[in-house]
Amino acid sequence: MKHLKFILPLFLILYACSPDSDDTAEDTRLQLTVLDENEVALENIEVKLYATQADYDNDTNIISTSTTDATGKVTFENLQPITYFWKITADCYLENAVYNTVNPIVDNTLNLFSTNLTSNFRGDLILKNNTSYICSVVYTGPVSDTEMIAPGLTLYLEGWDSGVYNFEITPIEGPNQGQTTYQTLTLNCGSQALFEIN
Repeated sequence: MKHLKFILPLFLILYACSPDSDDTAEDTRLQLTVLDENEVALENIEVKLYATQADYDNDTNIISTSTTDATGKVTFENLQPITYFWKITADCYLENAVYNTVNPIVDNTLNLFSTNLTSNFRGDLILKNNTSYICSVVYTGPVSDTEMIAPGLTLYLEGWDSGVYNFEITPIEGPNQGQTTYQTLTLNCGSQALFEIN
């Protein structure tokens, strides 16, 4: 009986230090790789992680936010074995789906997922004539064309290629009739650019 008193505590110590003990269980992690449509890794992309689709939809209760490394990877640690949702913020790329793990991630392991983004190298160009005269606007750049813009008219040109546009503005009536002026405007991808004629 005396020996049993010494054996039992020794057994408990050995069990607590065994490799199967909960103290040495691997962390539950989620690693996302963000790629473009050509499977090229995207660096410096912000990724937000959510525990429910409602939080994803409303951009609330963000579990964690991180940025992809040079290999397009971001890792979230100390997670629960549930279904996760993530949102990606990237200039010149579309967010075209609800991204999620579909099924709960596996506990005590590194869970690997990837997301492909679709590029969007387009923007909206807005032409606004603030004068009292009809103007001819000739523009060249990624897209080239000519527009006749009436006084006070705002013209929306949607889904245009981003880049630098050069404008030639010529009033076809009024005191400055026939006098051409030149301006340049940069249209960034996924944004709007306003060009005003004054």
